This record gives sequence, structure tokens and C-alpha cells, in this order.
Amino acid sequence: MVILAGFAIGIIMAVYIAWPWIKVYMEGDEIAVDIGFSGSPGSFAQDDELGELYSQRDAARTAIEELEFDLKSGTLSNEDFDELKGNYEAKADSILKQIDDKEKGAWQDSEIEKQIMELRQGVACFCPECGGKCREDDKFCVQCGASL
Repeated sequence: MVILAGFAIGIIMAVYIAWPWIKVYMEGDEIAVDIGFSGSPGSFAQDDELGELYSQRDAARTAIEELEFDLKSGTLSNEDFDELKGNYEAKADSILKQIDDKEKGAWQDSEIEKQIMELRQGVACFCPECGGKCREDDKFCVQCGASL
């Protein structure tokens, strides 16, 4: 009985210690990225696409670092270094542009959904002095203090 209890405690400790690696393996990503997705139907596919783009960006960055190491160690000529580095930088630039486009689209989607929720909750009013948003039951503007 004591051996069984010791074995159970050992398994629990092994799972507890290995949990960070198990979690990474189960998520399929090395980097958790939170860019404020609102849970729209396409957001999971967009998360996967962004994760893939981040992986490609990291791979290009690592390749450039390896090229610099090879140049310093003398295993790569200056001409080859310049050519390969130019190729990897061009690839990294295109990946970064794709990431920016995806993140911008996600941000715009979340802003649109936020505005839709505000419209569903009630008609927004605006301050006649500064143009700031206010609620219907406000007597004074939150931004400038003017009487509504």
C-alpha cells in the first residue's frame, strides 16, 4: 500500500513539474499572443494564421543570427553573407507586413464589434462643447465638465 501511495505521489509530481511543457505541446504554440480577439467565428483561424506567421518570423530572425555567427567564425564569405542576409531580410519584411495586416484587421474587427455593442445598449449622446461621448443619464460631460 505504501509503495502504491509513493508511486501515485511520484506520478503527480512528474506531471506537476512537466506541466509547462505539456501545456505548450497541447497549445501547439511556443508564444502565447494576446491581441484582443473578441471570439468572432473567424478568430480561431486567424489565431492559427498569426501563430504560423510569428513562427516564420522567428525562423527568419534565427537564420539571420546564424548567418552572422557563420560570418564571424569564418565559415561564410562576405559575398555569400550579403546575398543570404538580403534574402532572409526580404522574407522577414514580407512576413512582418502580413503580421501587421492580420493584427490591423483583428483590431478593426474588435473595434467594430465594440461599437455595435454600444449601439445595442442605447443611443449615445455627445457633448456640445468637446464632442466627447456621454451616457443618456449624464448631467455633465466626463471629459470637459460642461453641462449637458
